Amino acid sequence: MSGLAFEGVHKRYGGVVALAGFDLVVREGELLVLLGPSGCGKTTALRIAAGLESADEGRVLIGGNDVGRVAPAKRNVSMVFQSYALFPHLTVEENIGFGLRARRAGRMETARRVREAAALVRCEDVLDRKPFQLSGGQRQRVALARALARHPDAFLLDEPLSNLDARLRVETRVELESLHRRLGATMVYVTHDQVEALTMGDRVAVMRDGRVEQVGTPEDVYRRPANRFVAGFIGSPAMNVLPVSVKAERLHAGPFSFSLRGPDEANAKRPLDLGVRPEHLAMASGSSGAAVTVSLVENAGPDAYLYVEADEQRLVVRVDSSTRVKAGDEIRLAVRRANTHLFDAETGESLEGTP
Repeated sequence: MSGLAFEGVHKRYGGVVALAGFDLVVREGELLVLLGPSGCGKTTALRIAAGLESADEGRVLIGGNDVGRVAPAKRNVSMVFQSYALFPHLTVEENIGFGLRARRAGRMETARRVREAAALVRCEDVLDRKPFQLSGGQRQRVALARALARHPDAFLLDEPLSNLDARLRVETRVELESLHRRLGATMVYVTHDQVEALTMGDRVAVMRDGRVEQVGTPEDVYRRPANRFVAGFIGSPAMNVLPVSVKAERLHAGPFSFSLRGPDEANAKRPLDLGVRPEHLAMASGSSGAAVTVSLVENAGPDAYLYVEADEQRLVVRVDSSTRVKAGDEIRLAVRRANTHLFDAETGESLEGTP
């Protein structure tokens, strides 16, 4: 297996910039997730790595070698598409072995590698079927087996679970994680689903407008977001962000007020925003905490989401679904300053001293 690197990659489609100085290193043997909203350049990056698109500027390296002039068939990467891309007139066995036959692998070698790949993804019992005879989950396994059979240097997976229903997505996600652990393969996985990103990735690269906003472990991007965009994109419901004012040596944000601490004093003269995740807001008892009014309650299985209003600000609070609260109730909320994040209101960048 080999690592994969993008160095200053630019890609334009007419007047549309798909990648703008895209820099990223995928370490050998890791599963790195590209996460971001639609149109941020995730799939374009994969297609350039696979050789299906060419970069306008910059380099792509596989195993340390510049592959900009290397034909797609000779890059030894396997791409798994969102649409499966199976040949409907071929059997499962023929689909899995298609790439090997195209590279003139021997018949016995092809048969052996097809069986091995099919066994890895548990589809060896459907080798004689055609794709139309398979469920969505089985077709996805066949697409993975076809990629595995080639023994590539890197796997490029472009939202491979997006066509599956919720239950199959979870099952196949777990299978992919297990497969990665067994193979120790280099994988780049594209998704806009943050749950997939945070549960699957060794590291997550959060993208916006053709650039990488932050790269880190799932814990890093969740607990230490580099900027307001990452903070808002990671987490469901999204982080609450409140404008800050500084008065009488205190930070005021919506209904909350905090004493200035050391790092805050250096930032107090600039426009600030304060972020707090819904799960870090807690219901307080008695007269402690800030008074807010509940406008809506959403039940979501084990959790409930309270939409509350105070000081012309709307917040989301995540609580246990057994909490007895209804719309129109007045409750009190508390939050620890250590569980909040401070951002520059103009640039969106996280400020020094933010947890």
